[in-house]
Amino acid sequence: MRGAGILLIEFGVDFCSNKQGVKMVERQERASQMLVLRSFFRGATQPNFASAVIMLGVLLFGVLVYIAVVNDKLLAGDSYRYFMDHNLDTQTYATHQILGVEAGEEPSVLIFGSSVMIRCIKDRDTVADLVTTKSDQSVVAYDLLTDAQTMWEFEAMVDRIPDGGSGVLVLGASFGMWTYTLEDLEELIDAPKLGLPTPTIDAAAREAGIDIPFRTHIYGLDASSFFLARRRTFLKNLLSGGISYGDPLTAWWMKNVNDPEFWEEEKARLPEQVAEVEENLDRHLATVARAIEDLRSKGDYEVILFEAPINPDWFELDTGRSFFTGLRQDMMSFAEAENIQFASALDLVDLTADDFVDFEGHISNDEARMACTEAVSDLVVEALER
Repeated sequence: MRGAGILLIEFGVDFCSNKQGVKMVERQERASQMLVLRSFFRGATQPNFASAVIMLGVLLFGVLVYIAVVNDKLLAGDSYRYFMDHNLDTQTYATHQILGVEAGEEPSVLIFGSSVMIRCIKDRDTVADLVTTKSDQSVVAYDLLTDAQTMWEFEAMVDRIPDGGSGVLVLGASFGMWTYTLEDLEELIDAPKLGLPTPTIDAAAREAGIDIPFRTHIYGLDASSFFLARRRTFLKNLLSGGISYGDPLTAWWMKNVNDPEFWEEEKARLPEQVAEVEENLDRHLATVARAIEDLRSKGDYEVILFEAPINPDWFELDTGRSFFTGLRQDMMSFAEAENIQFASALDLVDLTADDFVDFEGHISNDEARMACTEAVSDLVVEALER
């Protein structure tokens, strides 16, 4: 029994020693792990040459990949659908269209304008089909219409048209396009709406004393504001397969403005808009003149200054009749000075007040829109025959 007791005591001592040894090993392992973690965080947060080189290398690699992927071919192709905020994202769609313009053997039909003109043109394929049928020559039409389009954006897109082309450019000018101020120009610098570098907008801003961000002349970097603003849209569309451009007559806001109370508000705003046109018209006409000169240097193009649809009820008001009559005269005089054609939806399309949802000039139905599309197409055919 005494031997057995001694054996138990020795076993207990050995057991305790082994247990303490295991704990010691565990403590050493935890200490080692903590040391590794501390070293990692120290390396990540405290400057040292090796980590700085690695981080700069990773950053540079990311930038190079971005530059390689985000170029002018990205939005020119079907990938534009991944950057569409919604199915009526006109800025992304127009960017896709202008980057896809080619100076081929077929004449181009280039249609510009704002949301009023968007609802005057059914779609680019309809225009191309009408012109091709009536002129007996194949054409390619481009939809370069955007919501709240400014003449600065019009000039910027003309700047992207390649050399060596031919065709007809239609600028569908609604009265709102002549109202934009230098504050609006500054906003275009801070938050560009088009997904491409716009050196002509930079030049206009610089002349107006507006600060311009540093430009690298690298597409992806100079247009980074557009792509960064759509990073979440891109990820969402990547999962859903992208968004195709829709029918502008389905815009959700059209039912909201088709309201007599809203129309009264529009009428009340007219004096303010008249003052804005008087202040800014000459500046915008000069911008259009520069764009026309640029276009003519690129190829054989005819230009049509098209007065976009106007709600005829404006002419029931003295202020409306006086304003639109005077603005039309200014546009006609400009067209004559620049040796371009002037035409008006008022003269060519039989539109009534019932064809509009508001006084700004947005057409409400497909029948009126088709009539406007045919009128524009006829003008293009005549221009091609000159």
